[in-house]
Amino acid sequence: MKMSRYAKLITVLLTAALLFGVLSGCAGDTLPLDPDAAAPDGQQDSDRPAAPSSDGRFALRYAPDRSFNPFSGDAQENLLLSSLMYEGLYRLDKNFNAVPVLCAACVTQDGLTHRITVLSGVKFTDGSALTAEDVVYSIGFAAESERYRNRLSVITSCSATGPLTLEITLDSPNRSLPELLDIPIVKADTGENDIPTGTGPFILPRPAATLMRAYRGYRAYDDLPLTEIYLKELADSELPESFADYSLDLVWDDTCDGSHLMLRGNCEVRGYSSTILHYIGFNMYSTLLGDPAMRRAMNLAIDRSAIVRDAFDGGGSETVLVLPKAHRLYNASWEAGFSFSPDDSAKLLKEDLGMVEKTGDRFLDYISANGKFKRVSFRFIVNSDNPAKAEAAQIVTDRLRAAGLDVRLETLPWETFVQRLESGEFDMYYAEVGLPPDFDLSRLVSSEGALDFGSVGNGQYDDLIGGFLNANGDEEKTMAAKRLCRGIASDCPIIPLLYREYEICTHRGTAVGAEPSVSGIFGNFTEWNIDLS
Repeated sequence: MKMSRYAKLITVLLTAALLFGVLSGCAGDTLPLDPDAAAPDGQQDSDRPAAPSSDGRFALRYAPDRSFNPFSGDAQENLLLSSLMYEGLYRLDKNFNAVPVLCAACVTQDGLTHRITVLSGVKFTDGSALTAEDVVYSIGFAAESERYRNRLSVITSCSATGPLTLEITLDSPNRSLPELLDIPIVKADTGENDIPTGTGPFILPRPAATLMRAYRGYRAYDDLPLTEIYLKELADSELPESFADYSLDLVWDDTCDGSHLMLRGNCEVRGYSSTILHYIGFNMYSTLLGDPAMRRAMNLAIDRSAIVRDAFDGGGSETVLVLPKAHRLYNASWEAGFSFSPDDSAKLLKEDLGMVEKTGDRFLDYISANGKFKRVSFRFIVNSDNPAKAEAAQIVTDRLRAAGLDVRLETLPWETFVQRLESGEFDMYYAEVGLPPDFDLSRLVSSEGALDFGSVGNGQYDDLIGGFLNANGDEEKTMAAKRLCRGIASDCPIIPLLYREYEICTHRGTAVGAEPSVSGIFGNFTEWNIDLS
């Protein structure tokens, strides 16, 4: 029996193998990885019995023997703490709005050159002042890191022009640059340290320390909900009991992972969307798949709600469009004509494509060049390492076969899956990609897309992508988003399925005002009201 998703909280950070350094699970900079929308903010698990009283200490999990470096660390417990120690020029809120943090102003005339003014009066936790040189250093260091390399590859130059000013030049116009600048800013020459020096509100003196203290020189010190955070090293098996007895106050959950722990006690669950998209890709050299009508028919035959419900047990958020539903510009009316509709799928297959069932086996045949009916089968590949993802691909397969298409699923080990993608030995594939926070689709469907394994992009989507990224003003941006979403949905060079989502779970009433986002679960910590009574 499947457990309630409000009781299933995990402790494993998204990790996946890389393909050419870009196929991974790091939100914002990745491909192939992995379903009802996230729990409403403050969703309460009222079915759980009351837990013991708090011990009066706000405690979080950590890994004292692992790095706390926000650029290279791989311990999820420590990375979750990073938004208490480091800040970016901007942070993204839950709707992917870029909220200024260390940036006082960002001005561009053409979308290519951006002039940034750094917030004055900011101090690092060692007492030194933040300068433009520190920001330039951090951007350059991040651009060399595996975690941020892909999103920052659009930057061609970055240099300080004054004590608090810098200039960033891009390789193509993009007024959405602030959405990419939620990367951690650290003091120059500390980027390789296990704990680089940051501007965040809390200090961890050494990796094995069991207490984080608020930095008194922090500009919003008086707004912090508390000044001490206790750290505990816990095995996965210890989490349920630690949360139940209030010795652990927050647990993070990847709703699509599938490895869950049962937590007891009255909980509040807050969800947030990532930029990690699950989708189906195509090989345009495959018979019939070069025809947009065939891809549209497949899209209409796929029930995303079944994928979310059955493969991911309600985790993640289904999407018909290339933007997540949490995005500030997402408009459900743009889905019209592209949502699940077996009747419309059948009409496309039989009327527009002229396919008919000729042999009594329920699969449709098409008229070949010589006028004879011919069967076509589609090789559909998926990485077998994630059982939930393989199950999702099976659901897609079953829907397409029910529509009369002879789709044959192959679940492959990661190395074989990658090899098949590289060599083009597929008709369709199931993958996930960590899009950059500006939702630039260039690597997937542009004329030179590094992740365009099936040659779906020949330049026809470049203007849609460029128009979206460089739109000026809310009205223009909204119209550009609509054109991009409906343009991709109409041609279906890829079929979006869902966006991966995460959640944090706290005890009821403990963390009022918490708003986790892809930039960090503690990004708005000064707005929290923590009650440990």
